[in-house]
Amino acid sequence: MLIISVLLSGSIFSQTADDHYLVLKQDGVSPLDFVDKKLETHDLLIFDDALHLALEPFQFYEEMLTKHSSSIDYVFLEVFAINHQPDIDKYLSSPVKDSTILLPVFQNDYSGFGWRYKTYLDLLSTIWDINKVFLQ
Repeated sequence: MLIISVLLSGSIFSQTADDHYLVLKQDGVSPLDFVDKKLETHDLLIFDDALHLALEPFQFYEEMLTKHSSSIDYVFLEVFAINHQPDIDKYLSSPVKDSTILLPVFQNDYSGFGWRYKTYLDLLSTIWDINKVFLQ
């Protein structure tokens, strides 16, 4: 619906970066405040880092998960093969943070070359930290 509304309201290409900056400056909120507001009325939020090697989205995810750790029950990641869920579960429930448990997850991906981005390991590490606090 948003895409349709944007297309019907005129070309998005006629707006300049300055126009977007002014709107954000006037009406924008921080990403965490935006998520706070959305969590009041939505049970499911979907994020897309758009570029798996980008660091900033993962820093945001970690900050958001830490802030909302008591209200987020599930985190879905698109990059790991479903047959590695037992390895991820084993890591997340381990009494000691042992990233070697995740070796099969990162070594055996769909490409056949392994998953090479540390951002996903850092994200799982943050989830481990959160679980440690809430599952004690």
